[in-house]
Amino acid sequence: MEMAGVPDEVMSTLHSWHWNRGDFDAQWRFVRGQWDAGIGDMLSRTRFKEVRALAVPGGNGDIRVAFKVYREKRFWRYLFRPSLAAREARGFAAAAKLGIPLVEILACGERRRRLNLLEAYFVTAFAEGTRTLEYFHEHPEQRGTLLALLKENIVRLGQLHAAGYIHGGMHPRNVLWRESGDGGADSIWIDLATVRAISVRRPNWKYVLTDLTDLTEKFELTQPELDQLAAEYRKVCDFPVAYEVRTDNPWKFSRALRCR
Repeated sequence: MEMAGVPDEVMSTLHSWHWNRGDFDAQWRFVRGQWDAGIGDMLSRTRFKEVRALAVPGGNGDIRVAFKVYREKRFWRYLFRPSLAAREARGFAAAAKLGIPLVEILACGERRRRLNLLEAYFVTAFAEGTRTLEYFHEHPEQRGTLLALLKENIVRLGQLHAAGYIHGGMHPRNVLWRESGDGGADSIWIDLATVRAISVRRPNWKYVLTDLTDLTEKFELTQPELDQLAAEYRKVCDFPVAYEVRTDNPWKFSRALRCR
């Protein structure tokens, strides 16, 4: 089974493993050396994760990649469990099967010692010329573009839910967008390590509603805007949800709205 280009049998919880795209061999050795030397533009850094942008020589000039490393300091956390790199590869696979636009995976893997996970890494093509949806917090004048992007991504989220997955990290910072040539805007997803399977027949509503809330709650949408997004969601997913403008959770479960 292919996991967005990563063979499932490559990934292991028992030993170190590595995968890279077939034409990325030489570049992988170069980019790993750059990372180990501390080179690159810092994109984000937390206690357990660091992401840098690195330039890699290519046949048609330098290309840029996003190199993400998860470092695990808790000894038992991923003993006999998939690392976040493996989970992200599976998340990419689930989204790719639905036709959701994604950045391209170039390499991923992990290092273990006696089953203990030391490091997991995930390398993708850098999405040039993009911004996150957080851009619209400071640019309210582009409300039309924001609503179009929210509609696009609420539909994709509905498709993911209907296929039996939750996102788990559907924050505006994990959706990139750029203006398209026709005056519109296109978006792509990044950071899918939190995607996981759910029961479609008996889903955990807490996680479904959290996905919807994470994407929308910080944009101060009006009730008509929320109703429109809810209607778009229900076109692709018959989970019975409705929108209400509330301070605690704008998405409300309602059995009366079940589509079938």
